[in-house]
Amino acid sequence: MKKIFLKGCQDDIKIFSIFMLAISLIFYLFFAVYDGVVFLPDSFSYIDMLSYREPIYPIF
Repeated sequence: MKKIFLKGCQDDIKIFSIFMLAISLIFYLFFAVYDGVVFLPDSFSYIDMLSYREPIYPIF
């Protein structure tokens, strides 16, 4: 009986995890599509950055 309860509990957790992942993806993808790519005044300095001059910077 205990194994049946735990199996049902694991299924509920899996369903909840998939549901939360789907909600999160929909939320963030909505804003990515709605706003699109935004170039701010300092964006071009990051785009033109030479990776060999600052090899550790992209980690942060």
